[in-house]
Amino acid sequence: MLLLLLLSPASAEDFSIVSWNIHKGSRLERVLEEFRSPELSKASLFALQEVLTEPGFRQQERFPGEAHAVGRDVIVSRWEIADRGEVLVNPATGRRAAWADVRSPEGREARLYSLHLSYKIGRDPFVPHIRAAEMRAVLDHADAYPGPVIVAGDFNTVRWFVCCGRGAPLLRLMENRGYRDALAAAGVACNSQHIAGTVDWIFVKGLKPESAACGRYAGSDHKWIEARVSFK
Repeated sequence: MLLLLLLSPASAEDFSIVSWNIHKGSRLERVLEEFRSPELSKASLFALQEVLTEPGFRQQERFPGEAHAVGRDVIVSRWEIADRGEVLVNPATGRRAAWADVRSPEGREARLYSLHLSYKIGRDPFVPHIRAAEMRAVLDHADAYPGPVIVAGDFNTVRWFVCCGRGAPLLRLMENRGYRDALAAAGVACNSQHIAGTVDWIFVKGLKPESAACGRYAGSDHKWIEARVSFK
């Protein structure tokens, strides 16, 4: 069931961010159809995970907007991308995250990160300290940016682990560093993966959450999530 909470009228200063793990694009045509839906067709920024970007696939080229891919983490922007890059979040495994500085039609700028944190190391899924360290690398990188920041993606905060629900160390770290959970701020809760629970998140700093949506399973084993925010 789609839950959409509208708290204030849209304006030129408001925009929407979508985060979605598309499950390796195994049902890519259905995912692309969802991008054309009334809800997602109005979003400006997308943080996507598990996008097959290798030669022979290059799924990022199928999405509407300018794409920036780092591994299988992709940012798709309907705004101008002014700068882009990657963050090495885990030197031991080589895991990286994508970032892009985006510019709205009104000339406002923000930085968006798309990331997929480690689910397990070897066979061990009980690695909250690893995920916290990976998030710390992203936040340390973001500290150098002077404007608003969005950190979105699949954080793998699996709900039934004592370590990894809303008390997960990485979530406390983000709150301590001044980031807000955009869905929670709008009063929306979303179990975004039918087995794992709430694993997908949108956090913001320097932006005001206005509304949020818990989306559908539409070609993926994850629901998409959306946050509408405004520049302060």
